[in-house]
Amino acid sequence: RSMTAQEAVVLAGADYNVIQEDVYDQNGILIPGYKVNLRDDNRKALGVVGGRYSVVQNMQAVDTLNYLMGAGLEFEAAGVAEEGRVFFVTARMPERVIVGDAYIPYIVIVNTHDGSGAVKIFIVPNRMICNNQLNFMTRTAQRKWSAIHKGSVSDKLVQARQTLGLMDTYLTNLEDQAKVWAKEDFYEREVQKALDYVLKVDEAKSDRQKRTKDEMREQIIECMHADDLYEFLDTKWGFLQGVADYVDHCEPMRETKG
Repeated sequence: RSMTAQEAVVLAGADYNVIQEDVYDQNGILIPGYKVNLRDDNRKALGVVGGRYSVVQNMQAVDTLNYLMGAGLEFEAAGVAEEGRVFFVTARMPERVIVGDAYIPYIVIVNTHDGSGAVKIFIVPNRMICNNQLNFMTRTAQRKWSAIHKGSVSDKLVQARQTLGLMDTYLTNLEDQAKVWAKEDFYEREVQKALDYVLKVDEAKSDRQKRTKDEMREQIIECMHADDLYEFLDTKWGFLQGVADYVDHCEPMRETKG
């Protein structure tokens, strides 16, 4: 039997509630407009927040995923960091297949109590089990939903359920489209035309910049001819995967903030 959301929270030691109390200065004078978030089990102060901050309990956050349990969702890992200021839970979705390649998508929920961030729900392609991974995935996840701790966060979590409900449809459509692209021809002429568009070179650019574009073109074509993409050579899917492989693994020509 798979864990329920509530069991995941308890096993992670995150079954505490967060309460709010007034903030006073060192002379015992009330500081208006602020509250302190406390754990109700040990009175640990988690953070000072604005007066409009809305608490989302950990149980409340994971309950967002409970309705997906019937669709094969399984809770795998949960934990707390920074003495309870951060809570996360990872749930595994059923295995899916894109043109022969199996993958397992995961849903991650992150809830904070120190005022540092919103409630976040995001989809990642790998299992998250530690705080280091949490920090990395929070920054890099491409598909995510979030709600700040203000107003009716409960209503926003209902919207999150609706958004997640569209996820299965999205993944199914992606798989269907991939099957189509894997059968559609995309020969050298089309590849060169597409690369001309993607790597358009302004004639006013320097010779060095033009050589850089030529090198990028060669590397993308090399990626398209990789052994693991050979069966998709000369197809739209093979071209897309070659470009994706280049973007994911090739070092940038010049390091910048972007």
